[in-house]
Amino acid sequence: MAINNIVLPQKISPAYNPLVFAFSGSNVTEEGYRYVIDIYPTGVATKLASFRIVPQVDETGYIDVSRVLSSNLSGQFDALNLSAITPTNTYLNYELRIGEEFNVTWPYDDFEFYSSGSSEFNAYVQLNQTGSSQAHTYVVGDQINITTAKEGINGLQTVVEVPSAYKIVIGIPFSDIGSGVAVGGTVAYADNRKTLFEDIINNSGYTAYNGAFSMVDFLSYDYQDFAIANSFSSTKRALTNMPNNFIVTPTQDLWLNFLYDTNSGLQQTIRFRNDSGDEFSKAIYTNPFLDPIRQVAVGPNNNFTLDTGTTVVVSGTFPLIKPDTEYYEVYSRRSTGESGKTYRINLDKRCKIEDYEIVFMDRLGSMVSYAFQLRAAERGTIVRTDYKQQLGSVIGNAWTYNTYDRGTTNINTQVDKTLTLNTDWMNDDMSVYFEELLTSPKTFLKVDGIYVACNVVDSAFETIRQKNKNLIRKTITVKYSNQNAINI
Repeated sequence: MAINNIVLPQKISPAYNPLVFAFSGSNVTEEGYRYVIDIYPTGVATKLASFRIVPQVDETGYIDVSRVLSSNLSGQFDALNLSAITPTNTYLNYELRIGEEFNVTWPYDDFEFYSSGSSEFNAYVQLNQTGSSQAHTYVVGDQINITTAKEGINGLQTVVEVPSAYKIVIGIPFSDIGSGVAVGGTVAYADNRKTLFEDIINNSGYTAYNGAFSMVDFLSYDYQDFAIANSFSSTKRALTNMPNNFIVTPTQDLWLNFLYDTNSGLQQTIRFRNDSGDEFSKAIYTNPFLDPIRQVAVGPNNNFTLDTGTTVVVSGTFPLIKPDTEYYEVYSRRSTGESGKTYRINLDKRCKIEDYEIVFMDRLGSMVSYAFQLRAAERGTIVRTDYKQQLGSVIGNAWTYNTYDRGTTNINTQVDKTLTLNTDWMNDDMSVYFEELLTSPKTFLKVDGIYVACNVVDSAFETIRQKNKNLIRKTITVKYSNQNAINI
């Protein structure tokens, strides 16, 4: 038995893009052949999923496991994260094991008189494979179909004894088949049952993370462009599509996900540097073999807490965000001194009319936010459930009612609230990136410093570019995910 890999996905891949395994088997021409695919979370004995794959026209096997893996992933949002955490819900370490099953025929060379004084089937017919080239899988009670030239043995039979892996005894007395030359034949299960050979090869050490690239970008996807612990360079990106010149208010929160190669254990840090040259760092190294992704707080509202034991690089005074700070930069760095891609975050100090902010999960899993500083409008709809009560009552010999009798009574009132929010003027890159907020599956509205779940109501959008319009701002309508019920 042999199965060979033909195509494998990259070791660390986005879960919502194709994750294709292709393979071939040497037994693919056997009757009833199927490839058997088992997917396990790394280090867990319970299967995540199992599949039987019919060979393609060219006899190879093919499976795209993105649907299975992505259904086991979610976003990771922790508003209390001021440092670095492992966003366990945003990735899955897994292994894919490939086996096969098919209708196995067991060849035997001859038959003989079964001699066993202790068995009730002594003097029955025993089938032998003298060369011991292939063990059988039969047990007592199996119904089998024998193909041979020997009359009396040919056809449907029952296994009554199993002397060894290369011998079986069938339910026919030897005296019933008469004399003659002992000939061989083949044995198969009578019900066409397939024999399973699991885990012939094991593709381990794979990670799928909560990311979705556009099909154009996925054509050139290479996880090494993000893995900050291996083959490091200034192009190593965070797992985000946030533009380089993002604009935030001093109260905004941002959490970026960083990926590092599980084949390296080098110390990793996320560095912050303001426009005055002041710097500090946050360590993100834990166990890269188990935790390949770390979520790091990088917003101006949450970047003041240092990890215990990290080395702080000081070239000025703290805090990082000062009254005269116009921007700061975020970049990854490894212990050898090499740095990754730099993200510049500009501070928006314009007067705020409203204090709304929305945190959303972008297409690569990071939690980024937009501020909505201009006028907001809160609207609501009311849904009432009511029923009619009896009016009045019998007083004396007359039917009377009072003016305060409630002929129609509300038993439940449901209030649905929506907010129409407006951003301030933004740059071209932020206008393009705004699409990821509108299409994000996870959005949270910050109201008076508290995050509440919300849903984006807008079903259409327009991407405005500065080459067509110098001043760009956005309007969005959101609905609270949890509505207020008023019971009476």
